[in-house]
Amino acid sequence: MKKLFCVLLSVCLLALPMSASVLADDLNAAPQTQQEETGFLPGSVPADSSLTDGISLPLTALALSMLEGGLSYDADSGSFIWNAMYYVLTLFGHEDDRAEVTERALLLPSECVQDFFAALFSRCDTLPAIPAELGSRVSYDPAKDRYALALGDLAPADISLTAPIPTQDGLFLLDGTLTAPADGHVLCSFRAVLEANDTMFGFSVVDFVFS
Repeated sequence: MKKLFCVLLSVCLLALPMSASVLADDLNAAPQTQQEETGFLPGSVPADSSLTDGISLPLTALALSMLEGGLSYDADSGSFIWNAMYYVLTLFGHEDDRAEVTERALLLPSECVQDFFAALFSRCDTLPAIPAELGSRVSYDPAKDRYALALGDLAPADISLTAPIPTQDGLFLLDGTLTAPADGHVLCSFRAVLEANDTMFGFSVVDFVFS
């Protein structure tokens, strides 16, 4: 099974709200060229994987990005989209074989970023422009068709998900909880609406609300 999904079964997921000060490494400095080896091969979800094996990663990042800003799911907001994207890419993007990790940044090709975008925003066709407020943490190099994201310190948290419930309109309802691993304190509970599709994670978020 792909490394991306093995992570879910063997270790706690990385996740706690990240402050701007923690994540504010400036991308203006020229990145070094050092590639981190990983065992993840991008592609479709294996047939023997459960729904929650893959979608746990995007859901964790989405929940944390919303918690930090006290936000509601808003697929029409470029700022909301990129805040969630920053979380999911910095938390889990390094697991992808297409990633490069330097001293200051995580470098991801556009196709990799698009794969994570498709998992978080099912009804969005186009990734919006990077908002000005994230300009020091995310940049795009059109010549290389590659994104660079500033690295920050992350803390662990645990995620638990219920079995998905199919709806009459072909979607799935999924309830989840994030807890602090040290004491089991509940950080948040949520319900996600998902749809199945031919993406890297096999499913995409249609809607997401805290419960």
